[in-house]
Amino acid sequence: MKRQLEQWKRYINTEEFATEKLSTLCLNLLKGRESFKYRCGRIVEKKEDIIKFLNSLEDNIKIKKVNNGINISRNREYIGYVEVKNDCERFPKVKNYIEKMIPDKITEFEKISGMKTSKSFSLVMNLAILQTLSDYGMRIEYINGSGNATLLSMVYAGILSIEDAMACIANNKKFDDCKMSRPRINYYDSNSRKYIYPLNINMEYLQYVADIEMGEEIEAYLDKGRELICNQYTFKKFVGEWEVAFNTIFGQSIKEALMNRVDILDEKSLQKKRVLLAIIVANSLRRVNLKWSLKEVRLVKNEKFYEILDLITDEILTKQTVSNLICNQNIIFEDIVSRIKYHQKKLNASNGKYKILQKFNTNLSEIPSLQEWIDQCSVIHIEDPDLATISFGNILNMLEYAWLQGFDVDWRKVFSEVKYKKIALPTYCFDQKYYWLSSNTEK
Repeated sequence: MKRQLEQWKRYINTEEFATEKLSTLCLNLLKGRESFKYRCGRIVEKKEDIIKFLNSLEDNIKIKKVNNGINISRNREYIGYVEVKNDCERFPKVKNYIEKMIPDKITEFEKISGMKTSKSFSLVMNLAILQTLSDYGMRIEYINGSGNATLLSMVYAGILSIEDAMACIANNKKFDDCKMSRPRINYYDSNSRKYIYPLNINMEYLQYVADIEMGEEIEAYLDKGRELICNQYTFKKFVGEWEVAFNTIFGQSIKEALMNRVDILDEKSLQKKRVLLAIIVANSLRRVNLKWSLKEVRLVKNEKFYEILDLITDEILTKQTVSNLICNQNIIFEDIVSRIKYHQKKLNASNGKYKILQKFNTNLSEIPSLQEWIDQCSVIHIEDPDLATISFGNILNMLEYAWLQGFDVDWRKVFSEVKYKKIALPTYCFDQKYYWLSSNTEK
């Protein structure tokens, strides 16, 4: 990064820089290569600003981590429509989002002027800006709001509807009468200092989904396992990854347990063992199918059985954890739930796969009383230090700030309708000049 800036300092003294239009320089930078973690930039109005900016840069360029979470420090309240008119015209997406949220009040919104401040319409405007930023590639996966931005963050996260929020602002509805939903993104609860996740795995869910009861239909998987474990190398290899977990509980190999038909058919004493064997076979079969791009054929009709398989496939539960859950061995549910939090992203991106888990996540148990929760927020608010704090203002300034904070911004979408001439600019510098090949590669 430092050497590239040195190239730019030399470039600004060339004739090419002197004769090129500012818009051409900026659009080539904005719509060129992808962004990396070393970043510096500034909004400029003339080429002299570029020269001044480059000459004022510090020697130490900070490394910005890629960011995906924001804390909204305040919900900007607009005095009148004139304040937002330029942004609505420059970014039609903002106006489109406003019209979707309040289709019957858009004319009233445009008439707000003078000192007449509307908190409800300010909420709508700021929400439309957030949604527009998201459309421009600013991926927000974690959010928190402080002060008067608490409602804004809750609406954006999907906990509250925009209609309920506006009704509460206008004192037409009490907070405790509002319907709360689970957030669509991770929401930081500043009162408990914990995250509220879209899908929350708790002990009740784990106990329910692990309690699998199956009759003779389970033999379909056990027979398949007996058939493949002797002559299918890839299947046998995947089954072998379960050996330690299975042997720890039953003191025998998986192959031995599968082949002992009399032992397995004793449902009263060994039902759990049979279920675990079926899960091992089904998981190994699924991995074989994935490796060879084959379609999975489901051999039983049991929703819990396949939900456990999905939890294993997505690496949310380990093989040992599943074995202990199924057989009720050495289970410490708190430890399991704590470990699962590290895999929350996989749950969030499950695309509706975990249907049983979704049934256990229909209400927001983390906030029993919305009124009490909001009252606590107004007294004490602690932000997540890992989130980038953002304030509302000019959209281009917000995009620049977000980009410098490590967010991805798709500048091609921001300036999608602007045409420009492609030119050669200083490119990335690389350390290595020589690349050595190993002796095997040379041969």
